[in-house]
Order: sequence, then structure tokens, then C-alpha cells
Amino acid sequence: MKSGASLFSMNPIAVAPNVAWAAAAAVFTLVASTIVRLVALRHQPPDIVATRLQSLKTWWVVVGVFVGTALIGRAAIIGLLAVVSLMSLREFGAFPFEPRIEQRLIRASSVVIVAGYTALLLGRTETFAVMLPLLAVMVPSVVAVLSGDVSCFTRQIGRIAFAILVTTYGLGHLGLLVSLPQDANPFAGAVGLYLFVVAITEVNDIAAALVGRKYGYRKLTAISPKKTWEGFVGGVVATITASILLGQWLTAVSYTHLRAH
Repeated sequence: MKSGASLFSMNPIAVAPNVAWAAAAAVFTLVASTIVRLVALRHQPPDIVATRLQSLKTWWVVVGVFVGTALIGRAAIIGLLAVVSLMSLREFGAFPFEPRIEQRLIRASSVVIVAGYTALLLGRTETFAVMLPLLAVMVPSVVAVLSGDVSCFTRQIGRIAFAILVTTYGLGHLGLLVSLPQDANPFAGAVGLYLFVVAITEVNDIAAALVGRKYGYRKLTAISPKKTWEGFVGGVVATITASILLGQWLTAVSYTHLRAH
């Protein structure tokens, strides 16, 4: 992938028609789901109503943020990803590891995250792709050594490096997608790829939760006791279906194209 995408290379006004339609479809689906949920909650106990309403509020925020950034353009998307990565790193640092990850390593890793997304924002995609994994190990290692405390060095550095790779290097590939030239996806531009990934991720999450809640009884893992194998399968099926349908709108890959290859 070549670097060189300018900071404001995506015109915030000239939104691809398929992106606009996808955004409208997302809002329409949320409105319809809200109406159905409110009708279904009329005779539910107050505690369930409160929980479901909080979930609805969260979904309105999520859809608003992702649709809004998609319509604004590349800079807003990369900024959002940076915020999500920093918040995720903070959550990772709160895990009850033994020993706990040192705060100085969390702060140093936050600097790495900001530097990585700044490189993306400036169009230095190669810098992000090549240097971030190296910095994820090097910077925390230097900070740990300079502090004079190298107890549990391997565990500390391994955990914080893994955290950066999961919260930033993986998520940052959405930033790489929106840094692609527009003609890489003639149907909906680079933003279409971003919306496609976000949409199928959310479809997987919702389907897994709904199927697991209604039909699930085989526990998937003790780490997340509410996850079930039935929910997992339901999420996979829903994701494949959504990929086929949304791929027609938001990507250059369609079902017909797949069959031809």
C-alpha cells in the first residue's frame, strides 16, 4: 500500500451515493428497531425496561458516530479510531493481571497509539503498517528499562505489546482502508469499505446476542459466560448473509463476482 493520501483527500460534501444510501438504511433500521422495541417493552418489568432503553440509547450513539464520521470523511474516521484505541488500551490496562500492567507502560503506549494514527492522518500508511508493531515492543521496553524496575519484564512487555496490536494495529487497518484511493472501490469509495466492515461487525454482534439469548445453552468460554456456541453459529451465518447483501452496495466484490472466481 502506497502512502500519500492527503489530510483532507476526501471531500466531506461529495459523498458516494451508495454510502449515502447505506447511511440512510442504517438510520431507518435503527428507527424501526426502536419502535419495535418500545412496543415490546410496554408490559415488561421496570428493570428490564431500563436495561433495554439504555441499550437503545447506546445504539443511537454508535450509529450516529459511525454514520457521522463516514459522511464527514477520512480525517474524522481516523480521529474516531484513535479515540477508540486509547479507550480500549485503558480498559485493557484495567484487567486483573498478576502483576498488573504498570501505568508508565500504559502512558508510553498511549504515545505510540497517537503517533501511529498521526502517521495515518498524514497519509504515511507505510509508516503505520511497518513501524507500529516495532514501536509496540520497543517503546515500552525502553520505558521499563529506564525506570530501573525490570521485574516480570517479559510478562509486562508481552501484555502491553499485545494490547497495542489488538487495540490499534488491528483496528487501525480501518484507517488504512479509508486511506486507499477512491478508485480502489468504484462503487462506494474508501468510506464504503469502512462502513462495510463496521456493519458486518455489528450484525455479527447483534445476531450472536439474539440467537444466544433465545436458543443458546452450550457455553462458548468461561471468560465470557453469556457467549454460547449457538450464538456464535448464528453470528457467523448472519455475517455471511450480510456480507453478500452489503457487498453489492459498499464493495467491489459481489456474489456474481465471487461465483465467477
